[in-house]
Amino acid sequence: MFEGVTHVICCTGTTAFRSKRWSVENTPDKVDWEGVKNLI
Repeated sequence: MFEGVTHVICCTGTTAFRSKRWSVENTPDKVDWEGVKNLI
């Protein structure tokens, strides 16, 4: 399935400013660090 794949583009993220969307599971740390770590 990954034969010939040379790049992966990740376009995930959360809001840049603190808002109600920042719950325990939706902080920049969770989305940007853990999400990308899991993708890799």
